[in-house]
Amino acid sequence: MKLRIGISGSMALVAVLVSVAGSLSAYNSTDTELSQNIDSNLLDAAVRVLEIPLEGNENEDEDGNEDSPIRPDRQSDLCPLALLQPIDAAQLIYSDGTVELCFTDSPLLPFDDQDIAKANESDLDLDDLRLDTVSVNGTQLRVITVPWTSTGALQYARDLSEIDEVLMGLKVRLFLAGLFATLGAWILGWFIAGRLARPIRRLSVVATEVATTRDLSINVPTKGAGEVGELGRSFSSMMTALSTSLEQQHRLVSDASHELRTPLTALRTNVESLELFQEIPEEERRAMIRDIRLEVEELATLTAELVDLATDQLRSAEPMGTVDLLTLTREIAER
Repeated sequence: MKLRIGISGSMALVAVLVSVAGSLSAYNSTDTELSQNIDSNLLDAAVRVLEIPLEGNENEDEDGNEDSPIRPDRQSDLCPLALLQPIDAAQLIYSDGTVELCFTDSPLLPFDDQDIAKANESDLDLDDLRLDTVSVNGTQLRVITVPWTSTGALQYARDLSEIDEVLMGLKVRLFLAGLFATLGAWILGWFIAGRLARPIRRLSVVATEVATTRDLSINVPTKGAGEVGELGRSFSSMMTALSTSLEQQHRLVSDASHELRTPLTALRTNVESLELFQEIPEEERRAMIRDIRLEVEELATLTAELVDLATDQLRSAEPMGTVDLLTLTREIAER
């Protein structure tokens, strides 16, 4: 369970970090693009305004039609509203500090001496135009000022609330996308962790069963690839080695029992004979005592060999050697 929670939590954390990074990037990119779009619209309107001749027929449009308010010359007190759209505020600023709103609902825009000074800059370049962000009655506006008449300037603005509305909607969508991505990563991590942990749980069950029953013949699952499959195969190899070691121990005990039984029987027989038969010829008595001594020596040798076998942990590291089976057989037969 802890493994599944850990993997799921890690994947969810990665999803959160990726979502936050992606959301910040998307938010900043959108904010920059929208701001640049508004600035571009304001500058395009400035280009159209600056293309109007400084002097001319104030009621004549591009086609020579009189009585047209669309393209007044730049000595007119009329605002070229048709050239400025879309805008949310516009006003004429005169050199004496007076202001004339271009339409009734237009808010009064803040201005300074730099804005008034643009009235005398007839050859103003677009790079010299100043774009400012101002707050009017709690509303953020993007403002630009261009020359209009010899005694005044034209100032117009776009409301930045539309950007805030778009960004607020984007925030909600990005938050929901990040939330669903995090939940999806958690669920996916939970299933992946469960799939990875399934062989480990099986190994845990096998280990518990072996510890309880001490049955080393229990089948160990070894299927699977990667580290988990390798763990199962290693566990199976360990079980096989333990089973082999246990069998060798049983065989050793059985062989030791068989080897000890013969000299013990001989000792018992000789001792009982000495006790039962008091009048045994001296020569036979000596022979029996000699046999007893040999059997005791054999028992001591056998015991020492058993101790060596039981305590030697490096039997596999013994050097290879040559054994004369005939001599070994004779020694065993003489025993």
